[in-house]
Amino acid sequence: MGPRAKPRALTAEEFGARLDARWPRLHCCFLGETDHFAEGRNGLVLQAVDALLLRGHGRIAIEMGRHDAQHLDRYLRGGDEDDLRRPALWSLAEAPSTGAAGHAWVRGERAFWRSLRRCAQRHLELGHLAGGDLSVVGYDLEQAPGAALASAFQQASGATQGGELRDRIATLQRPAGANLEQRARSAADVLEEARDRPNPDPRLLEALEDACRSLEHHAALARAGSDPLARARVQERREGWLARRLIEALTPAAPSAPRSVVLGHAFHLTRSNAPLFWGPIGSDLRHWDTAGASLHNALTQAGRATAVTWLLFGSGRRRAPGSNPTTVHPAPGSLERQFAAGACPALIDLAQLEGDQAFTANGAPAHGALADLADLALFAH
Repeated sequence: MGPRAKPRALTAEEFGARLDARWPRLHCCFLGETDHFAEGRNGLVLQAVDALLLRGHGRIAIEMGRHDAQHLDRYLRGGDEDDLRRPALWSLAEAPSTGAAGHAWVRGERAFWRSLRRCAQRHLELGHLAGGDLSVVGYDLEQAPGAALASAFQQASGATQGGELRDRIATLQRPAGANLEQRARSAADVLEEARDRPNPDPRLLEALEDACRSLEHHAALARAGSDPLARARVQERREGWLARRLIEALTPAAPSAPRSVVLGHAFHLTRSNAPLFWGPIGSDLRHWDTAGASLHNALTQAGRATAVTWLLFGSGRRRAPGSNPTTVHPAPGSLERQFAAGACPALIDLAQLEGDQAFTANGAPAHGALADLADLALFAH
């Protein structure tokens, strides 16, 4: 890659044209961002999703709990502003303890979804989404266990013979001193009881399972404390749950299955389980196998073409809830540094890169065999 006069952002039209040229029958596109909290993230994601909506990718899978994602699904369809105030994850990020960065991040998220709705409505009116298909599905655990419990309580309240289960779920919602371990065991007992009942409501079982997994995950993180290897094992288990949910939501059961786009962190959305590491080149803290690799394999076996695009960010502000806003400077030798210097274009085919490559993730150095992990890299200033 030779020197260029000045780095230039890519347009949605140019990104879409590149996808068309390489994947004329694209079914699913991963958009893996290397930082959830980077300045410029929302604009770059919106630009890429705009190009995909134009091409009929109306099912949007997001790295959020299923209960929270239902609010965004309703907002995208109906435009009720109340739905933008309901995701529990955002309520957590707006807690006083998260500081100004948390509030700024949530404001940005709500602004992103408003812009996405305007974009989606335009594509619906122009007939770009076959059959008017437009939906949002969440594939992560509920990061706020209370959200999953609230969903389970709602389902139990409407279920036949659900009164006793409803009361037990209500007790879980008011822990009265019980720790996460105790609440996780109690939730598992309620789930087992619900499964044993005749003709159980599948929506109630789903909500209870979400509550169990969320409580188990947070209890395991509490046990792991600050031990990086122990926390990595907990996150590896979470990755398995993410993989199962993505495959359930997006693996086509029929030839007419809608085209999709998956939004999430790049470390979840890889094409394979090739080497991927936290830290600068030379570090050996390897990332675990990814949900994206599992989904990519499932779609490939189903005969559906999948493109994996990573979104990389240059210098800018980073606003992570619970921390002070910081200015990120890409690591020396990283792809972001090369882009900022005009040494590579705004969209590159990662197949042209050889060996271990340095890049920036969550404002810190990372490295990996990018040619095996993703297909394209799209840069933001």
